[in-house]
Amino acid sequence: MFGLWYRGIPAGNQYSSTDALIYLIGFKNKNMTISYSYDMTIGQLISKTGGSHEIAISYSVSGLKYTRKRYRQIPCPEL
Repeated sequence: MFGLWYRGIPAGNQYSSTDALIYLIGFKNKNMTISYSYDMTIGQLISKTGGSHEIAISYSVSGLKYTRKRYRQIPCPEL
């Protein structure tokens, strides 16, 4: 998997700001996901920070049974 995100308010109004561009790359198989992302700071903080790195590893546990409690529906009143 891969992705690109923009965090901020687009230019063209009084509240516009630019914060970061986020790059993501990762791999997903049956139960495990491993991803790396980099937040590249843009805007006023570009000279103060070098951005941030993140590595995420997630594992889905299969075989767990979750049953939703069923609620009796209330009928919609007719006019």
